[in-house]
Amino acid sequence: QEQNMCAYNTFFCADSTIYNNAGQPAGRIDYIMGPSALLSSVLRATVLTADGDRLQLIPGLRRRDHRPVHVRLVYRSWHEHAAVASESPAEVVQEGLQPRVRWDRDKLMRCIHHGEGRQEFIRAVENNLSVVQADLDGALKRVHP
Repeated sequence: QEQNMCAYNTFFCADSTIYNNAGQPAGRIDYIMGPSALLSSVLRATVLTADGDRLQLIPGLRRRDHRPVHVRLVYRSWHEHAAVASESPAEVVQEGLQPRVRWDRDKLMRCIHHGEGRQEFIRAVENNLSVVQADLDGALKRVHP
């Protein structure tokens, strides 16, 4: 709670994640953690029991050991800042005092696979790196004058 994190599979009716030597469910001890702010984006959390059977390290007729946990969530693969539109897959946007990089996944994939916007992308990365370096230099000067 202090870090604004939560275990997503505690909010869903997920099965046991571990089986004892007798092949009986032994509890839920494996979790997927993430930011609490994304909890509303989680569609479901499940235990992949059949996949765990195939991955089981100790051969036998019964289930043993851990089973993988799977979380499905909705996410956006793009972001378009209302004030700044760009053909580049990345752009540096000033938000308050903190510069941030906004990524457009589709444009980034076109840049990687087809070279579209490559020079603009390189410039955006270089610009962001120079901003980060300037911030780091300033912070170091404040700590070690």
